[in-house]
Amino acid sequence: MLAWIGSVLILSAVVLGLNWSSGDFLLHWTRYTAHLAFPYLLLAFCASSLHRLVGSDWTASMLRNRRYIGLSFATAHGIHLIALTMFLLADETWRPDTYFFVAAFGFVVTAALAITSNNTMVRRVGAANWRTLHRWGINTLMLYFTVAFSATLLANQEPLSGIYVLLIAVALILKYRARSRVVVLAS
Repeated sequence: MLAWIGSVLILSAVVLGLNWSSGDFLLHWTRYTAHLAFPYLLLAFCASSLHRLVGSDWTASMLRNRRYIGLSFATAHGIHLIALTMFLLADETWRPDTYFFVAAFGFVVTAALAITSNNTMVRRVGAANWRTLHRWGINTLMLYFTVAFSATLLANQEPLSGIYVLLIAVALILKYRARSRVVVLAS
């Protein structure tokens, strides 16, 4: 819950700090909401790996609250969808293309994860199916963010995108190390 409140407060500060009369407002709003959503996705993705590898009170809390971290991502990403929609509708030259439909699928995945992030849905679809959906969904979203930030890094040499790509690589290494550790312990 605190993460969601933090998302809203940070987003409000960003939106209030922007120049609403500027033609670039919608572009900035779109970018900032993507930057706001990503850390929540990264934390949700890394929670179990960090807890397996570090096992501290902080990682245990992160693991316990992973659902709320994920819902914070979904909230911020939903706001990003609103900003992106407004930005695209304001651009008279924009037409849907393949990229649009691929990106739209990412928002559908986010919605599916958010809608099923409750105990009732876990019981309704079954724990194994729920885990499969959420594992597949979060990996798909991490792939989306990797492609998006890599493209931005290559096209604009934007340093923050480079940091995000590096963080994703570290998260993948952590996940691999945590899984390898579990396999070794199980042997």
